[in-house]
Amino acid sequence: MKKGMKKILSVAMAAFCVCGLGMTAQAYELSEEVKDVTPALKEASTIGVWSHTNPDLANLPDKDAILVMTFGTTFTDTRAKTIEAVEAAIQKAHPNTPMFEAYTSHIIIDRVKANEGVQKMTPEEAFDKLHAEGYTNVAVVSLDIIPAWNITMIPLSPRCR
Repeated sequence: MKKGMKKILSVAMAAFCVCGLGMTAQAYELSEEVKDVTPALKEASTIGVWSHTNPDLANLPDKDAILVMTFGTTFTDTRAKTIEAVEAAIQKAHPNTPMFEAYTSHIIIDRVKANEGVQKMTPEEAFDKLHAEGYTNVAVVSLDIIPAWNITMIPLSPRCR
């Protein structure tokens, strides 16, 4: 199995550990601003949004979080204009919900730490942290898959418990 596929599967398994197994999907709508829909983006919109209710967590109090996952960048000015701008827009739309960030590129994580002294989490580390801190509802926004200019925040319901 290729290294990239193993990484994707490990992230998916981490998500399942936080949210449980047996997820269901519902499609999302593309933003009206999208004029020329590429075949890949059209296909992505039909895949949908995944959610699951885990009976083991059903009686716990709701504790919501947002996890923004991105490949990352070593360019601080680019990070401010892209990743941080998207995160700020999401946080503005959901001011009472804690937001976390994870980078999918280990090379970028290592370079940001070496050059800036800032430790970025991997998706696996982020899911472990969310689980350890007792979050029961996690909205995952992946900038690796969905173009940043087309993101609309999905309500945290149906709950991912």
